[in-house]
Amino acid sequence: MGLFESIPLMPVMASLSDVKVLITGASGFLGTHLIQRLCPIGGEVHATSRTQRPNVKGGPLWWQTDLEDLGAVRSLLANVK
Repeated sequence: MGLFESIPLMPVMASLSDVKVLITGASGFLGTHLIQRLCPIGGEVHATSRTQRPNVKGGPLWWQTDLEDLGAVRSLLANVK
């Protein structure tokens, strides 16, 4: 059992099943734990990484992007919207 799996979901998180979530820094410590908690709830989870990552069933939709590039961020947000 992971560090955060023992903590019960807050009521607000249980209601996220109908929303889109974009996690920046998704391959980092906090991002990986957020993915583990949000993906099973059933919401549409999008995640960013500087390196290419495969989309896996039941996981987030990965986007390879440089968040320091304003044009890339605008494109990302337009695609996620």
